Amino acid sequence: MLVFRNGCKSTLRTSIWEIIVHFVRKDVAYLQNLRALLASQRLWEAVRPFNLITMSFNETDYSGLKARVIRYKETLLNTAKYRLAWQNELREAIQQQLNSAVEAAEIPGKVELRSEIGNLEAIVLSLGVASSGLGEPMGDGLRRDLIKQNGTLVYQQLFNGKILVLIQYPYIEKYGEQLPPKTIAIYRPEEMKAPYILRHVEEFITEAARWEDYDDDSDTVQRIGFKANGGEEVTSTPQLEV
Repeated sequence: MLVFRNGCKSTLRTSIWEIIVHFVRKDVAYLQNLRALLASQRLWEAVRPFNLITMSFNETDYSGLKARVIRYKETLLNTAKYRLAWQNELREAIQQQLNSAVEAAEIPGKVELRSEIGNLEAIVLSLGVASSGLGEPMGDGLRRDLIKQNGTLVYQQLFNGKILVLIQYPYIEKYGEQLPPKTIAIYRPEEMKAPYILRHVEEFITEAARWEDYDDDSDTVQRIGFKANGGEEVTSTPQLEV
């Protein structure tokens, strides 16, 4: 033991002890870290055979996925087939059936082909556009006639080649809100038959006539689509010049 003058015999001994404790603590921490590392390595080796990277599948495991891929490819092929059927036959057949109905029943309308976008063409039976008989005052004794769209029956190509059939209701500009279109059905080309087209025209004319014969009985206010601009039901005719 070292003895220092003035009674300071323990100072050096304390400093040496602190140094020893410091290095021992570092060794303990190192050993703990090493032990944890080794443990994790053993754990990895234990689970490694079941890891996703090393998993293997047999043909049975892929059967569900293969069936979905086949269905996906069939859907893409059907789209191409539907578009080809429209171009080669269905487009002309629908126009012919509609023109025959217009001529036979003397419908005041015409059939149009709208083809602004390829593979999204539409065949439209339109009842035309006319003056509604209503006038909007413009000042100085002048007035502007309000235009009425008389309604259309639409055969619309969809993005996947199927055919959407819908009715667009008549509409008078600035006179309430236009009803949303009424969807009749969506058809694959092979499902479109001549009797269906005739029934579509009948339904279209029926809906147009109901619109023209509007009154406030029962719930026809909502069905026919007359609403004020603010969304409230019309209980009296707006004051317009006639």
